[in-house]
Amino acid sequence: MRVLHVDPDISDTAAFLRETGATAEQSLNSIVVSTKMSGVRHNALVLVPATHRLDNKGLKRALGGKTSFLPMNEALALTGMERDSIGPIGVPECLPVVADLNAIKGDEFYIGGGKLGRKYVISRQELIAAVDRSVVGIYVPIE
Repeated sequence: MRVLHVDPDISDTAAFLRETGATAEQSLNSIVVSTKMSGVRHNALVLVPATHRLDNKGLKRALGGKTSFLPMNEALALTGMERDSIGPIGVPECLPVVADLNAIKGDEFYIGGGKLGRKYVISRQELIAAVDRSVVGIYVPIE
């Protein structure tokens, strides 16, 4: 894993891609979700390729209940990370990392580094190690 320091103004994905020349295929967004199962909420961090968006129906099937985005202030408090910098490295153990590893292509990826202006560059092996649960059918391509 490498640490990449960037201007905090380009920490969000669109600006980062535009300013650095990195490709959307290399960029993984992190979304904190909450799934209600048997009346109990379970949170997870879902990795989403920048070329895709989450499929709500697929996510419901994969995670076992109605799933919604956690409000940003709750996601920041839960992860201990800053806005536009949430990533799978360093999340608390109570927050499993979920991804469809079959849909994520490539050998190297940019992810949030926890602090504004910091990104991590990770290998595919490091990505696999960071994911607690691989599920299928949770993304749809952005058109």
